[in-house]
Amino acid sequence: PGFGFDLLSIALIPAVCEEVFFRSLIFSELKNTYSLWLAFFISALFFSLAHFVPAYWPLYFLLGLGAAWIYETSGLFAAIMAHFIFNATGLIFWQWH
Repeated sequence: PGFGFDLLSIALIPAVCEEVFFRSLIFSELKNTYSLWLAFFISALFFSLAHFVPAYWPLYFLLGLGAAWIYETSGLFAAIMAHFIFNATGLIFWQWH
């Protein structure tokens, strides 16, 4: 259907769903239970395991850490936008490779 559909289905919808799940639910609960730094680490670990592609695991772990930090400092919308930009950048490189 085109690049717009790909952008919506591959970049935006996953960013929204994953940030709501991993940051609003998982990270927030971990933060209430453990130290902030442990919550960052565990939530990033869960995020990377959910996207487990061995070659890209470190990248997903870093995205999980960064998104949790953005969520903590700037809120859910900012984390969604950062995640969307990450996904959209990957999509652009993949489609125009």
